Amino acid sequence: MTLWGYHMVDTLYWIWLSLVCGTRYNIAEKLLVCFEMNPEFIYKADEREIMQITENRLKNTFSHELDEAKTIQEYCYQSKIGLLTPDSEYYPERLRKIKDKPVLLYYRGKLPDFNNRLCITTVGTRRMTDYGKQSAYTIIYDLTKCGTVIISGMALGVDGMCHRAAIDAGGQTVAVLGCGINRVYPREHDSLMDEIIEYGAVITEFKPSTPPSGFNFPLRNRIMSGLSQGTFVIEADKKSGAMITARSAIYQGRDIFALPGKIGEMNSGGTNSLIQQGAIMVTTAHDILNIYAGLYPSSIKVEKSSYRFPEQSMNDPAVSVKVGKKQKKQLIITQAAQIHNSKDSRTVDTTKISIGQSVNPPALSEDEQQIYDLMSDGQPATADALARKGFSVSSVLTILTMLEIKGIIKVLPGGLYKIT
Repeated sequence: MTLWGYHMVDTLYWIWLSLVCGTRYNIAEKLLVCFEMNPEFIYKADEREIMQITENRLKNTFSHELDEAKTIQEYCYQSKIGLLTPDSEYYPERLRKIKDKPVLLYYRGKLPDFNNRLCITTVGTRRMTDYGKQSAYTIIYDLTKCGTVIISGMALGVDGMCHRAAIDAGGQTVAVLGCGINRVYPREHDSLMDEIIEYGAVITEFKPSTPPSGFNFPLRNRIMSGLSQGTFVIEADKKSGAMITARSAIYQGRDIFALPGKIGEMNSGGTNSLIQQGAIMVTTAHDILNIYAGLYPSSIKVEKSSYRFPEQSMNDPAVSVKVGKKQKKQLIITQAAQIHNSKDSRTVDTTKISIGQSVNPPALSEDEQQIYDLMSDGQPATADALARKGFSVSSVLTILTMLEIKGIIKVLPGGLYKIT
């Protein structure tokens, strides 16, 4: 074994096979079945036999030339780019079982244990609303904090926000690219890609230096959904790329989750349609975690969620109030749980609580509580001023973002923050 866990000779033929077959996955799989899952046997086979098996579909691309494969192999070795092949013990089992599994995956960073971790794919629009932005960050932060691996496509909008939340939560995230492993797309995510590599991995089936193109992304989407137990769609219209990923997940037999949105808005058309068709509606990380926690007791820690609702609160009389809309009922449950756990346990008439009204601040992490306490005098403060109290500026900005999302502070002109 050499650096990055692959045999130099073995991977040469996997690279060659990926170049010869390209995106004709069914042909590659057919050849591998016929030649004992060994690409070297395919390479050494008589061309006439290959043409017969593939019904001449490789007539214009089949070649015994190894020059390009050798160049790519050497480049990957020198650049510390890992190669993941179907015969590797590290190749994800869920991906191995999809119909059009990739012949070869290039990766940078540290791959998570796909086979023994809960992995959730998150997709959505590039043009988020404030609602979508806050929901994506809050829910994904919680999922990651509780042990979930977040998989997305590093696109602008929802993808980038989900990667950001996962990194801020200190967990692992994986970006599946629609271009070569040495290309950054979009360019705006240059620094984000470096962070993803540091805290997780970027992977792609496209050879190094492959430019991004519209044809690549639907192919990329099947890998995103194939790596996960479920796909979570956050804000998407009915004709978006996120819906292509959702359809791919359905085809692969994966779970589908969707964030409900406002009726009539374009960004909600796809997600609301998915919910109508049976997708699981998600309003907090618990809607996903509760489905899988029993399957991953050693890695999923639901109690780390910032929005945990104690079981005893479900017996609170205030929770039994009947309301017409499911979303409002969930809000009342949330608020009742907060009231139940506050020091002031006076009875509150939940029928008079309006949507969006805060009854008690959500649970805060230790760092969030410290920043909140520093701001408790009610005076506006800058991130720099708070950083001088023992926090780095970057950590303060992350904490302030979480406090803003939770509705505890508000941003004022001039880079000032104040408790609401």
